[in-house]
Amino acid sequence: MIGAISSQILKVMEQTYHLAAGKYHIDHGALYARIAGNFCAYHADNVYFDCPIHGKNQSRLRVICNGECPGARLVPNHTYWREYTALLYLNEDFEGGEILFEDGPCNRLYKKVIPIRAGMLVIAPNGKNFYHEVFPIRSGKRYSLHLWYTSDPRYVNPYIHSD
Repeated sequence: MIGAISSQILKVMEQTYHLAAGKYHIDHGALYARIAGNFCAYHADNVYFDCPIHGKNQSRLRVICNGECPGARLVPNHTYWREYTALLYLNEDFEGGEILFEDGPCNRLYKKVIPIRAGMLVIAPNGKNFYHEVFPIRSGKRYSLHLWYTSDPRYVNPYIHSD
C-alpha cells in the first residue's frame, strides 16, 4: 500500500520540481499520530546550523543569531541524504498542528504557515532553505503519513517498492 502511495507522490514531486523520472526513491516512511501537546521542533531534514557563539538549538538561533558569527556554518545532520519530504494529512478533526516553513534560522526571505486539511499533500525539498516546524496540537489527534526521498542508492529502502 505505501509503495502505491509513494509512486503517486513521486509522480507529483517529479512534475512539481521538474525532476528526472526514476531518479528518486523512498528512504523512509512513517505514520504519525500527534496528540494534544505534541509538536515538532524547528529543523531542516538534512542539515543544521551551528554557531560557535550561540550553539546548535535551531529555534533559539533564529531569535538570537544573524548567521554572521565567526565559524558559523551549516552542517549535514544524521539524515543528510534525504532530498525531499512528502507529508500526506489524513484527517482534520483536531486543532493546531499547522506546519511552518522558513528559509533557515538566519534568513527571513519567506515564512509560510500552512493550515492542515484532510487529504492535503505537502511536498518540499530538504535543506537549508526549507526549515520547518509543527505547531502544538491543541486538541484531538492529527494523523499523517510522512515519506522521505533520496537519489542516493545506499539509502533507498529495499522493503518499500514503488509500483
